[in-house]
Amino acid sequence: MSFPTFTAFSTALHGGREPFPWQARLAENVLATGWPELLDLPTGVGKTTSLEIALYALAAQPAKMSRRMVLVVDRRVVVDQGADEARFMLSGLTKAKDGPLKIVADALRALWGARQDEPPFAVAVMRGGMPRDNDWAKRPDQPVVGVSTVDQVGSRLLFRGYGIGAKSASIHAGLIGNDTLILLDEVHLSVPFAQTLEKVQKYKAASTMLPERFHVVQMSATPGAGARAPFQLGPADHNHPVLKQRLEASKRATLQAVKVTGDDEGAKRAVIAAHVVKEALALQSQGAVVVGVVVNRVDTARLAAQLLAKVTSTTSVLVTGRMRALDRDRVVKDMLVPGAGARRTRATAANLIVIATQCIEAGADLDFDALVTECASLDALRQRFGRVDRRGERGSSDSVIVCRSDQTSANDPVYGMALSKTWQWLQTIVIDGAVDFGIKALPAPSEDERASLLADPKFSPVMLPAHVDSWVQTAPKPTTDPDVALWLHGPERIDADVQVIWRADLDLTNLDRSVARLTATRPSSLESITLPIAAVRRWFQQQPAWEMADTVLNRVDEDDWRRNRRESGPVALRWDGDDSEVVDASSLRPGAVLIVAADRGGIGADSFDPDAKTLVIDLGDLAQLRGRGR
Repeated sequence: MSFPTFTAFSTALHGGREPFPWQARLAENVLATGWPELLDLPTGVGKTTSLEIALYALAAQPAKMSRRMVLVVDRRVVVDQGADEARFMLSGLTKAKDGPLKIVADALRALWGARQDEPPFAVAVMRGGMPRDNDWAKRPDQPVVGVSTVDQVGSRLLFRGYGIGAKSASIHAGLIGNDTLILLDEVHLSVPFAQTLEKVQKYKAASTMLPERFHVVQMSATPGAGARAPFQLGPADHNHPVLKQRLEASKRATLQAVKVTGDDEGAKRAVIAAHVVKEALALQSQGAVVVGVVVNRVDTARLAAQLLAKVTSTTSVLVTGRMRALDRDRVVKDMLVPGAGARRTRATAANLIVIATQCIEAGADLDFDALVTECASLDALRQRFGRVDRRGERGSSDSVIVCRSDQTSANDPVYGMALSKTWQWLQTIVIDGAVDFGIKALPAPSEDERASLLADPKFSPVMLPAHVDSWVQTAPKPTTDPDVALWLHGPERIDADVQVIWRADLDLTNLDRSVARLTATRPSSLESITLPIAAVRRWFQQQPAWEMADTVLNRVDEDDWRRNRRESGPVALRWDGDDSEVVDASSLRPGAVLIVAADRGGIGADSFDPDAKTLVIDLGDLAQLRGRGR
């Protein structure tokens, strides 16, 4: 039997559903001429299929295609959803007995001499510090479909892998930096890393020792000006009945400025929380069954969820990027997918309000009937409205965009001046009292306007050969060791993240006993929350809560912590097997896996809450069972 077409492969994988025209066309182009530099595709058209195309292309042309393919995005919820897509592909190919899936699976197995009873490829979820998460690195010849954040992929690529040992650093750098396809999603969120990848490609071009199979593909619905030869939707896509319905759906949004006064930031967020709750309930009373509420700060989301629970019996769910994977999986499985998923049956849907942060902007397959959102940069708003009538089934919807009165012309810690500039630009395109955020309806800003409407770009420093010469020295590290975070997020980025795990049997006064217990039930990424190191330091020292969003913030609050820090005493166990140690707040390091006592609190409504004092449920045993597929 001849090698199947991508259409035949994808149709078999998805139970008879054919791919969209652009997906089949992209697969043909990849096989013919290689990957384009940019996929410029609107939200809601299935960009994550790029992983599927990459896997198929590897099976079809292994001499030309990268053996490892990694989806990179600075949204941790999307990382988890990308992992689900990868596991879906793995399950379909592993179980295949015949037909296109069996042919592709056997071709992948042949690449690394796998037996018929072995999976054809590995799934890698790079989080750092978790031994099982690094199993993919044991076989350089094994095909790998990976998902990760900029921190994890970037630090490994530059020989300073967060959360992995010095002895493994060069191995991970070699694997990520060779024979790898990096799909950088929502590139406007990761401009410094995109620039670093371009520099890495130039340095690699000078070497001819290995096959040229290191590729970078940028993906975005809002790529900005100056994009080079982008791959875009074609006429067949615009005429496709399913895509046409999605592209032409009307998504009208009214603009509301909300007056806030004083200098108390907490009080201002409380005003916004109350307003978005009021508007969400109003939209439900007008016929919108499932309403999304998206705000810019985790604290605002928590306040809105608490208020909503007090004023109505309407079912609600809180979703942030600061949740444990097992908690998030439960929320997604029990509430989001059945209540707000894009595949739900609208006729039988029950009233639901989903309160969320930026974590749902990219990749989340949710479908709201209406949306209440804080104003943000234009690219962020377009992503949020991509969750409204996602499949175009309603055809027309009404939503609300709110903006604090003190932000209509001010700088924002997350979005810079782009928030206020976007608000002002929206005022100029109002028609009949609303702005239509439909994919085809929203007018494109001029080239001069566009730069000011996108979040302030961060730029990486120039990468010099001297920097590379320092990084390649891994054991021991040189005295002069440039901080790779500057090349991942730019000089304005805060220190990198840590992972926090809660355990009920932790005893910081007896290190040997705690390590023995942790070794018996090893820490897992399924029970961890990834948090900015600045937020964790403040929490441990009982300082005022650090301003947190699901996007990066600048160094202002980190510098304030450094000026006011004080001794905290032992606060956590830094997990590193037999080399684990008890640490205080001032000795935390990026990439660390921190084990804290369950009675310390820190989780409320399933999200990180430094003010929460209630006992945190220990998920260690459940994580072990899930890790073994039970």
